[in-house]
Amino acid sequence: MKSFFLRIIHDKIKLFFVIIILLLPVIQVVQVWTACYKIGLGFYSPPYATFTSLPGVAHHILNKVLIWFMPLYMSLIFADTVIEDSETHLSNSEIVRRGKKIYIGTKVAGTFIMAFALILVSMLLNLVLCYIVFHNGKFIGMDVGDSPENFLYNISHAHPLLANIVFDIVTAFMCALIAAVGTSIALIAPNRKMVYSMTLIVWLIPMVLKRSLVFVFQPFSEYDFSDLIPIFLSVSVAYVLIIVCTVFWRLRDDEA
Repeated sequence: MKSFFLRIIHDKIKLFFVIIILLLPVIQVVQVWTACYKIGLGFYSPPYATFTSLPGVAHHILNKVLIWFMPLYMSLIFADTVIEDSETHLSNSEIVRRGKKIYIGTKVAGTFIMAFALILVSMLLNLVLCYIVFHNGKFIGMDVGDSPENFLYNISHAHPLLANIVFDIVTAFMCALIAAVGTSIALIAPNRKMVYSMTLIVWLIPMVLKRSLVFVFQPFSEYDFSDLIPIFLSVSVAYVLIIVCTVFWRLRDDEA
């Protein structure tokens, strides 16, 4: 796991995309502050100015750039190490030295853990900055009492900080899963075009559906638990199945 981490931070391309993931939510804070200042509507209340809250004054371009293309960032950072191992035959020596199960387990589990930590740090950094920059803000941008029948909507507005943290964790979890999907695909098909395209397709399919995966990333939306839980569970199960099947395939492939 340590060597996996060191390879990422010592690779300029991988480190560049790590920095991009950390910086985009930070830039969004500046974007929202600038928009509020120019419009003169008053500053947002901190929990309603966050990256996942999608404040109305922002154009949400940065959110789309980060979230919609997340599989590409994750594959470039994590799955690419598996492809490099295959190209340099380092994977063969690692398997001989440590065993196939440990090698594969380290790659998949390491990808999930580090991707989860990276996205969560990025989201929480944005949250902290919002509370600093907008500490006196009162503007919410929505009617808190608009949906009295929506339990999640009401409890989120009652505890906006907690709502942001929970949705940040969910966002980090789903991004970590798609990162692990990319790594698992790379284990059986160490080809960049195939890994990047397949991972992106697997991510975009639930994103463009009527009940979109995007909904589970957004606190204060009109969707209740009855809408979000089925989306979260179905996509999570699908991704876990892909990971399990590809890992099993790789373990069974003695000639790989």
